[in-house]
Amino acid sequence: MNLKRSSSKGRMLAPDVALDLRYLDGIICAAEIGSFRRAADLLNISQSTLSRRVQMLEHRLGLLLFERTPMGVVTTDAGAAFIREATTTARHFRQELDNISNGLTNNQNVLRIGTTLSLTDFRLSCLLNAFRDQHPSVEIRFEEAKSANIAESVRRGRLDLAFVTGKPILPECEAMTISMSQLYAILPQNHPLADLTEINVSDLHDEILIISEEEAGPYIESVLQRSQEELTCKLKLSRQRVGRENLIFLVSRGFGLTILTSPIRRDVYPDVISRPVGGAAGSLPLSILWRRANDNSALHDLVLLAQYRMASRKFFDLSTCACGEPRNVC
Repeated sequence: MNLKRSSSKGRMLAPDVALDLRYLDGIICAAEIGSFRRAADLLNISQSTLSRRVQMLEHRLGLLLFERTPMGVVTTDAGAAFIREATTTARHFRQELDNISNGLTNNQNVLRIGTTLSLTDFRLSCLLNAFRDQHPSVEIRFEEAKSANIAESVRRGRLDLAFVTGKPILPECEAMTISMSQLYAILPQNHPLADLTEINVSDLHDEILIISEEEAGPYIESVLQRSQEELTCKLKLSRQRVGRENLIFLVSRGFGLTILTSPIRRDVYPDVISRPVGGAAGSLPLSILWRRANDNSALHDLVLLAQYRMASRKFFDLSTCACGEPRNVC
């Protein structure tokens, strides 16, 4: 823990609570339970200690994290956003401590992969299957998060590589586009646009488009915004902090339409259908991102495998599986 020392009297001041996991554990637990008293009981500390830690952290951040009510506590909007990030930070920090304790730091037999994409994407699943066949002793650890967070984790060396949408440009990093992914509009099966075989952005000007703030959502939004500027049409965007499954559920219940990087299976989601998006907005690049200075041999083996599959066009050699979805031929 970092301690600050007074330059005038040499005495120790209060610890920097932003770097103390106990403070993060306290606010995360209180947010989940909605009560300082019950959270303190679970953490085996007094309620006054927990309340004091929350107040110190609020003072340190300059934010009100909780609203106190007679029924307990609820997070403010700023508090909810901070706690989401704090939960991820605490998990990552403990994972790194475990890695160090188990001697796994810089271990050539561990490959840490971040992704903003669904690993069910046939390009990624086939690449990973081929890699595992060739390197069965390598342990692969996956992490799903926002694109900006994952890219920064790669740059700092906490992750070995990431599968991302777009082709990010970052200092000290390399990015390689492995394929262009077709985008699909997802809509209720009885929607008027369901009669079209292909949907253009101009067809969506009267529709509510539900865009995820997770996974590929931000990049899809940027593609749509560029298209609407060119077409001078106004899109109605509804941003939601949900993943693919809940996006499809919202569409099935009439909340709007959405755009995904792969089609849906009708046998799994009978109430919705998918149609390819046409024009320049109909595709987006899928890329691998890694840090140049990373000397993990497993990382370099995966990058070389991806380059080989691109050169042999195995990322683009498609067939149809039993469910009717496109699938890579390995």
